[in-house]
Amino acid sequence: MNKLDTTSPVLTLSSASHSDLEPACRLIVLCSASEAEPSKLSNQILEIAHSLHLNVLLFSLSNHYAEESQLRRKLIIMSAIIKDANVSTEIMIEHGKDWVKQVKKILRTGDVVACYSNQKTGLFRKPLEQVLRSNLSTPVYILSDGKPN
Repeated sequence: MNKLDTTSPVLTLSSASHSDLEPACRLIVLCSASEAEPSKLSNQILEIAHSLHLNVLLFSLSNHYAEESQLRRKLIIMSAIIKDANVSTEIMIEHGKDWVKQVKKILRTGDVVACYSNQKTGLFRKPLEQVLRSNLSTPVYILSDGKPN
């Protein structure tokens, strides 16, 4: 007769803090309040997210509290259009004008940035993609809405 061991094996789990865990990589899409219809670029955003296996962060800047609710609605609509079983979508609105400064605050290792082809920034209205590429060490995708610049 075999005797069964009645003691359970001890399971040890290492306790990792949030800083020890590798963050999920994201496609950070910079959305300005002046951009056209949210549905026009949502398919491009979803295609990039799928091809790179990234989650999506729809990120925007606002200086006016009055426009923030309209901007939030726009991002929520885009998020709903992008919704997919394999891609999670978040929205974030920060107050300010400086895209580079705000993106640097949220940028994580492995993140990719995307902006619209006709977005301008700064006093001299430089193309946002050029400013981002010269100031960030991350890939920058340009989303085209089909309109001439």
